[in-house]
Amino acid sequence: MPILFERSARPCEEAATLSALILRSARSPRFSTSNLLEPEKREAVGSGEMGEPSGPVTAGDRSNPALPRTARAVRGVLASTTVGLAVFVLGWLWWHVSHQSSVREHWAAVARGRGALRRGRPDLALQAVYEVRDEAPGSAEAMTVAGLALLRLGDYRAARLALERALKLQPNHFDAAITLAELHLGLGNGTRGIEVLQMAARLRPQEFPIWLTMGKVMSDLGDFPKAIQAYERALGLNPDDREALIGLIGCLLRTDQPDQAEPWVTRALGKYPDDPRVLGFAARGAFDANRLDEAIAFADRALARDPKSFDALLTRARAHVVQAQWEQALPDAERARAAYPNDLGSLQLLQKIQTKVGLTEQAAFTQAERVRAQDRIALMNRLNKEISLHPEDPQLVWTMGQTAWEGGSFLLASRCFEAALALDPNFQQARASLAALRAAQPDLARSRGRSTLFLPEVGNSAPSSVTSP
Repeated sequence: MPILFERSARPCEEAATLSALILRSARSPRFSTSNLLEPEKREAVGSGEMGEPSGPVTAGDRSNPALPRTARAVRGVLASTTVGLAVFVLGWLWWHVSHQSSVREHWAAVARGRGALRRGRPDLALQAVYEVRDEAPGSAEAMTVAGLALLRLGDYRAARLALERALKLQPNHFDAAITLAELHLGLGNGTRGIEVLQMAARLRPQEFPIWLTMGKVMSDLGDFPKAIQAYERALGLNPDDREALIGLIGCLLRTDQPDQAEPWVTRALGKYPDDPRVLGFAARGAFDANRLDEAIAFADRALARDPKSFDALLTRARAHVVQAQWEQALPDAERARAAYPNDLGSLQLLQKIQTKVGLTEQAAFTQAERVRAQDRIALMNRLNKEISLHPEDPQLVWTMGQTAWEGGSFLLASRCFEAALALDPNFQQARASLAALRAAQPDLARSRGRSTLFLPEVGNSAPSSVTSP
């Protein structure tokens, strides 16, 4: 079976050849045993302290009774040196063979682990790679198998550690990167999830789901410039994707770039003319261009398909305000506030309308609500940073979910509660919150499902930098 790095197929013959060369050199008349002695002993030999004459050996010296004693000493040194070299060669041979065997065992363990995962046996997959502890070739793949097995066994903390270890061993391992990114995002750690997702994007820049997910997460984190870049990369790979188009248009409008959004709105209308989100964006674009009647018409079409369309409600309310139709604007502004309580612009508009129609107390309440919304946004930003520093703390993730729920971000809240339970299945507060949220928002059950990212099919993707046997 081939192995990762090219080695000699006959290590025993190499060792035998090396041993023979050493022994032949030792028998050669040019071989000098003094070169193998310590410096002190070499000086002793040269000065005659070991019984050997300090000058050249002459015929008279052969009768010197000390010479046989010196010859015996030299022969002893030669013998001991030869034995030492033989021991060294045998030790090297043992290490060479055992190390080669360990490399083969890593790849064999990876193959057994991936096979067990394909058969739906994560317990056997984990057992197959359990003994891998070193950094030999194949160890990164083994840690990836361990991470996938632990994910399926529900041990998310251990899975995260195993996948982080895999990336440390082999930073260009796509399987480990994409799985770790999805895990971090699923557990609420968007900051680290984005870091790993960017690593995966550098490894395989043609993977559309990576850029789409990156755009969504960047938008959720409030980094709209990077979200726009990610959506543009996604549309470069799939020009007509609905989610990428809607995400890009939304980010452009939220950053006050209606001119840049207009061609994308036109494309989206051509592909998805009945999508309420697209119609809501079209209403906003028409309003920004001061085409009020067209804006109201698009808003009416959007609200006929989705009565909670935030963009359509807010746009129609603004259009009525511009036309000084305060009474008609009020119900749309109130519904927009209910649809997205954290939007500071809609709260400001509602307060203005309430003040104009004489609802002073309601306007004061809306002002206080706007302050609470600002505090929620600041708290969520702080929690996001703390979660990135303490990714295994379920209390932080649950608090993020509670804050998102209060702000009307029901899907985010649901995911946070699920992440807290994944970190600690016995976390009763998270379990109760999730049950209450699902009871209050039945639509969440229909919106649940796989994330935009994908877990690679185990066993079908080769490592990015090397090829295993």
